[in-house]
Amino acid sequence: MRHLFGDGPADFAVSLNASNLRVLGNATGTAWTAKTGGSQLTDLQTATGEGATVITSGADGRIAFYGPDSVTSLWVDFGQGRFQMEAESGAGALPPTGYTGPVDLSGAASVTLPPGTGATRAQRVIIDTRLRRATIGLQVHAADGQDDTADHFDAYRTWEADTGADVDEYSFYMTVNSTADYDGATKYTAAVGAQLAADPDRDIFLVLENFCDHPGTDGNLQATITALANPANQFTVNLTALADAIVAAGHMSRLVIAPMHECNGGGGYPWQIYANTGETNPNTSARYIQAFQAIVALMRARGVTARFCQWFLTANSASSLTDYATHYVTDDYCDEIGLTYYNRCGLTSGYSYWEALGHNLADPLQMIVEMTGRPVRICESSCVKETTDNTKAWYGESKAEWLEGAIDCVGSGAWERVQHLTLFMVDASDTETTRDWRLQTADQKAAVARAVRRLRNPRADRPAGPAYTWSPNLLPPRVEYPTATTPFSVSGTGVSMAADTQQPPRLPPGTGSIKVTRTAEAAGTPTSQSLRYIVPSNAIYTPGKPYTLSFYARASVAGLILSAGIRQTNSPNTFIGQDNIHLRTGWQLYRVPVQSATTEQGAWRVFFGIGANSLAGSIYVTGLRFAAGMDASTPVDSIARAERVTALTDGATITPVADTTDIATVTLGGNRTLATPTGTPTDGQKLILRAKQDATGSRTLTLASGYSDPAGLLSLTTTAAKTDRLTFEYDAALAKWCLIGIVKGF
Repeated sequence: MRHLFGDGPADFAVSLNASNLRVLGNATGTAWTAKTGGSQLTDLQTATGEGATVITSGADGRIAFYGPDSVTSLWVDFGQGRFQMEAESGAGALPPTGYTGPVDLSGAASVTLPPGTGATRAQRVIIDTRLRRATIGLQVHAADGQDDTADHFDAYRTWEADTGADVDEYSFYMTVNSTADYDGATKYTAAVGAQLAADPDRDIFLVLENFCDHPGTDGNLQATITALANPANQFTVNLTALADAIVAAGHMSRLVIAPMHECNGGGGYPWQIYANTGETNPNTSARYIQAFQAIVALMRARGVTARFCQWFLTANSASSLTDYATHYVTDDYCDEIGLTYYNRCGLTSGYSYWEALGHNLADPLQMIVEMTGRPVRICESSCVKETTDNTKAWYGESKAEWLEGAIDCVGSGAWERVQHLTLFMVDASDTETTRDWRLQTADQKAAVARAVRRLRNPRADRPAGPAYTWSPNLLPPRVEYPTATTPFSVSGTGVSMAADTQQPPRLPPGTGSIKVTRTAEAAGTPTSQSLRYIVPSNAIYTPGKPYTLSFYARASVAGLILSAGIRQTNSPNTFIGQDNIHLRTGWQLYRVPVQSATTEQGAWRVFFGIGANSLAGSIYVTGLRFAAGMDASTPVDSIARAERVTALTDGATITPVADTTDIATVTLGGNRTLATPTGTPTDGQKLILRAKQDATGSRTLTLASGYSDPAGLLSLTTTAAKTDRLTFEYDAALAKWCLIGIVKGF
């Protein structure tokens, strides 16, 4: 079995000298069995399965290739020294010893390094020692009797064991109020302090819910401001005690504090900006900023050195979300920006469409980029329950797919600045039945576990230091070789799917495919039956920018038609791609140009429509890629057509035209010579000849010098009016059309 090397976010070819680190695009490298000496490995394959003797980096410097059979470790040389690669590791080596300078790959530009970093050498990593991977967090309800106690986090460890995925951070919510018997400091010490001390591998996200008693004329925020101006006020006393407990417990480098969460809400919590609107002194942006800054100032004055997070909503029916900067507490009081990000489809508050990955996220992220350079964390995230009701708009959608995609996007850096995501695994179905945010099925648990393990595969140790910025260019096009139906889904009457072992011969063994089977339903629109897959990289589409969807496909019977492209899952359900792709019964690589014309960035799926068929049969799909840029290696007009059947003119010499013919037909009126096809054939191109005997029969056919038949297959039937089918394949290395099969007597 061949193993994949590279194709991860840290796998690049670069050159490094004393002052410069540069990406090597379209560079040629070699593979070796040892760091020095050894033997060169030449039995390689490209990432798409074509044979190769050397490694070629992508235009952006990415490395991805298959090694020889059973090889799991080798050395790669791009001309400046060998470095080791492990099969499917997805993680790179660290930069040179002693290097402490920043590295930024945006635009694949060169980066200046400090002097004295060492001699010229090759290095495949674009991570500096201050850069750390993204992190994953968890929020679950503590078991009865364990809330705010030393056993509080047992429920988190139970979730990790049950799911098979360890996380980096646990969330802990607690109130700060103005009652004389407030025991928040004691609870913090017993629960959070004990957890920080006992488990150095987990951070804590501390969410404070500041409920300050307020008179009828003041909203909560004005009451908080007034209270914090008086050290003897009970609210101030309680907050001070909590700050002192935080300092006493220590480990504050592993603590992030959100003084008030979801600040731009419409009144779900008393501290939200749009709450208490009927009071004489209602909550406002200005009062929120003042209260937030006062809380942070008090805690810092008591010695709290934890990071502080200002937390925004990304979707809110009660107010506009276009004014983040109006609410911002400034960089002096904020170390991280928080966001709430849920797929709320089907909730009674009006979310009637499946919120595909990235929906309601692009605009908030852009506002943050324009507002501040602070990193972003998604403080709560999950997905509604799936539905078994086929009358619902989101019938057939996958919770497992949505969650796995969200984690992958955070791990890849596809969402600019997002360095953390917390899974909100809480049952809130007491308010609305679909609000069970937990994992309900084995598929969901497996999908989340896979994604978490991918995310936590370290690119570099996490040292202390300044905040970092991800480069979206670290994300290579993802390839989906399905071995299970997750994360695919189908919709429509009479259509089903299953994982299948069939695959194109050129792909590595064990690749597999998705088999979509349809009954002989009446033909409808292309979208009335479909196979869907989440946009692999969650690319942020730029209006007018070209993209390419590529995939392998075949049909069980000739005549099945496919539409391929991307489609919105919410209104207006726009489809961008190619209709009427007539599939062959043999595997073929298809490349479909996709060019978006809308700013609805997140609500898209890779989409295969099969509803235009009336035939029963199966379609097999594998090797999905979705990437920026137009792949010009396959002409647009050659990816979406039926087999080109051409009737040839009978004569002493019969000449096919390779550029316009897939199947040639001719009735032989005598003994004939088949001339070499005219045109410019491509390597592997097929040509089928249907040679029919006339009423006399016993006609012969002689192949011109442009053909090869070393096995002596050519021998036609002699029966009058019978047809033989000859299959030729063009071999570019031989520059000949090779006869690879003949079936007689139709």
